[in-house]
Amino acid sequence: MDRGRRASGGAEPMSEQPTLMTGREAPPAEAAPARLRSAAARAGTSGLSGLRKAAVLLVTLDEDAAAAIFTRLPEDAAERISREIAAMDAVGKEQVRAVVEEFRGLAAAAGADLRPAPAFEDMLRVEDGAMRRLLADVEPRQIALALKSASPELNEKMLRNMPARAAEDVKDAMRRLGPVRVADVEAAQQAIIEAAGRLEDRAPARVRGCGREGDVVV
Repeated sequence: MDRGRRASGGAEPMSEQPTLMTGREAPPAEAAPARLRSAAARAGTSGLSGLRKAAVLLVTLDEDAAAAIFTRLPEDAAERISREIAAMDAVGKEQVRAVVEEFRGLAAAAGADLRPAPAFEDMLRVEDGAMRRLLADVEPRQIALALKSASPELNEKMLRNMPARAAEDVKDAMRRLGPVRVADVEAAQQAIIEAAGRLEDRAPARVRGCGREGDVVV
């Protein structure tokens, strides 16, 4: 019976990559209302488990963003997603598009803001004059704490835009800090970025964390 169906061109097993079963070609995502795009995305990901969707989404991110997400996941979830990524074959563009659209729809429904949040390393782009005005109102210990996990380039930029005495105070504070929690470093970085936002008459910004609370920076 099975041989007869295969010989007569019967239905083949479904491909692992989901397709939109609408009967006609879907309009471009830009032209469709958000709720229709969300419905199309759900149709395109209906054959995927939540674990596979998470894996597909993470492989579309850049390395730093994916690493930041992994550090926030429970250990067992991170391990399962890592195994899923390792077992994945090539991911089709349509599958990626559908997963991303579904995620955007869920985030929008929850009122989430998907705009990129500034990172502390973005301070490298601040002009020297603005940097000097900014750092003049920040305590040396807070600067030292914020620079604990910063790149050498950002350390150099901030220190050279401070008066010599203040820069020495920051260096001394950094030497005396010892191991500190990532959460404390992030809080100091957050405060400086918010101060930069106020300096430019903008709404305070947020900083994405790069580690779990309680972690230690060496």
